[in-house]
Amino acid sequence: MASEFMKNIRENPYFQTLPPALQENIIQSGAPMANEQDLRNIAETYLKKHSIQMEK
Repeated sequence: MASEFMKNIRENPYFQTLPPALQENIIQSGAPMANEQDLRNIAETYLKKHSIQMEK
């Protein structure tokens, strides 16, 4: 069952700053997130990994 945070994630100001592809990945992943800090951790991890892959 989705948390209240996930039910309203599209309205989150931080979420709205993320690249559209990452927004979609987060929504479709079903990763458990209870608050914005969880979202930030997942987004930052993804963005760091993606930038490393782009440099290779």
